[in-house]
Amino acid sequence: MNASVDYTYSNPTISELENSLLKLQRPIFVIDSKTHTILSSNQKRNSYSRYDNYSGKQIKDVLLNYDTEDHRAPVFYVNTWYKVEEELFEFDGEELLIVTLNECAGIHSQENLQGIRSMITMLLHRFRSPLTAIGGYADILSTKSDESSSKLYANNIKKGTFSISTILDELEVLLQDNYKAEKEVIRFENFLEKITPVWREKSLAQRLRYSARKNGIIIGSSELLIKILTILIQNGFDHSIDPDSEVEIYVKSPYCIEVRSKGKAIKEEDYETIFNPFVTTRADKLGTGLTLARILAHKMNASIHLKSGEEGNVIFSINLAPLELALVN
Repeated sequence: MNASVDYTYSNPTISELENSLLKLQRPIFVIDSKTHTILSSNQKRNSYSRYDNYSGKQIKDVLLNYDTEDHRAPVFYVNTWYKVEEELFEFDGEELLIVTLNECAGIHSQENLQGIRSMITMLLHRFRSPLTAIGGYADILSTKSDESSSKLYANNIKKGTFSISTILDELEVLLQDNYKAEKEVIRFENFLEKITPVWREKSLAQRLRYSARKNGIIIGSSELLIKILTILIQNGFDHSIDPDSEVEIYVKSPYCIEVRSKGKAIKEEDYETIFNPFVTTRADKLGTGLTLARILAHKMNASIHLKSGEEGNVIFSINLAPLELALVN
């Protein structure tokens, strides 16, 4: 258990505050609530930092992806993604902000993944063979029988087994572990050429829109990003409140891509649970898409979070681990 800090004693000095912070295990920064300048921290210089001392630095320069308007956005610090917890307090007559970092909980721990994969392997083994046998029997029944009713029943059986097989195929995707995670500098206009054909085949390309804040450059694994974006785009189409509404891909920065859709409202308490496996509102799906997206993001040290779940304004944000900025200069 982490120690707690008592801020209630009278007239503490900065030195006393720093000593109190050092007792805590989690990374903590004390910043000016107006200027967001770091005043104190329990963190010292490390191999990932370009600063000898954090005092006087802007919090956004130390915690990459720090967003004063989106407190759910994860931040990248010491090669790790964290959730941010903020608390206002008064110190020597000034209103300050305590920024505490908590490790992002997720499905991507090796123990959790192995448990899920073992379960999936068992389910596939138990169901595949009987389904194949039932499908074969239905084929024979529809071929040999002259009765239209028997053929109808046989075709319905085949449709049912096909639906179950499709669901099992969806499960089997979670077992794959051969994706490439090499990072590269990607010009998004070239990248789009690899994504658009998928939606053109589904007659959805006209409902897909792209925009970029600056030069449309992103940094990440091309293979993994294609798979992640495909999942999030399909999710946007599947849960749209309007069958003709658009899904937008917005390149916010080289390290952030947003997928925006006119989706149905998502309760705030479900912002994290929707990434758990088998959470779905659709009868023909298993709810593994967002789980897979987060697993794939983890492979390239990226993070995905639901930025907004408001009715008609659902935004998923893909946050990419930064490389040296010189790569995009």
